[in-house]
Amino acid sequence: MTVSLVAVAAVMGGLARWRLTVISWRPLGTFVANITGAFALGVLAATAGDNQTIVGLAGLGALTTVAGLVDDAVTMRERGRASSANAYVVSTTVLGIMAAWIGLKLAL
Repeated sequence: MTVSLVAVAAVMGGLARWRLTVISWRPLGTFVANITGAFALGVLAATAGDNQTIVGLAGLGALTTVAGLVDDAVTMRERGRASSANAYVVSTTVLGIMAAWIGLKLAL
């Protein structure tokens, strides 16, 4: 049963991320997915149990994407937008940490 739940959560997270990148330009979709996922993970961190592992690891792991972030940043750099790439990586990291912290505080 747990394997099925992990698979369903991963599919849902992956589809949500894919949808975000389809409805917006690529870096924005990845950015929104990462910040939203960080916030949700902060909320989830205030709970305990198997659901935390399934939703956090599979669902939010599939929603958020370091690989997408790196790919977006490299593409921006290759297109001569090094400053934008740097700002994108730094803002995603800083805002992601802030979003996780806010989610955690709201859930406690």
